[in-house]
Amino acid sequence: MNNGSKGIFETPLDAVSKLFDLNVTSAFAAGAQAAEIMRRQGTGGSIINNTSIAALAPDGSLGAHGAAKAALQNLTTAWSVELARLRIRVNAVAPGGVETANTILRTGTPEQRAIEVSKIPMGWLGSPTDAAACFLFFTSDESRFVSGATLLLAGGRTHI
Repeated sequence: MNNGSKGIFETPLDAVSKLFDLNVTSAFAAGAQAAEIMRRQGTGGSIINNTSIAALAPDGSLGAHGAAKAALQNLTTAWSVELARLRIRVNAVAPGGVETANTILRTGTPEQRAIEVSKIPMGWLGSPTDAAACFLFFTSDESRFVSGATLLLAGGRTHI
């Protein structure tokens, strides 16, 4: 369901609610619990949200999905300010064009895959390993002064 929305005419309202529950409400609940644990420990920490290129550069086909991810993007920014005094960093990774189970389902034929790849200036789909490297960066000491940032994992597919 995370990436399952379609256009405005094909998306029932209950699907929109489910998308917001999955992407925003659950992230809020998990993030609040994690922040509370980090606050009690007093050592700071890192919260990383999984947003989407659809939150930043909608393509006209995933409106409800993009809206939910944009809300999560806003939550990332708000929390980065609110939690900074506790040394809790809050960042996001925004994938777009990464080969996942959902991408494989949407690009089942060679023609569909070619269309998906044609949207990516670098000319190929990213891998789960590429995504893992982005998340790992935000958990590492190399990003100790980074908060409120979004790492675009989209092969240059931002405003095309």
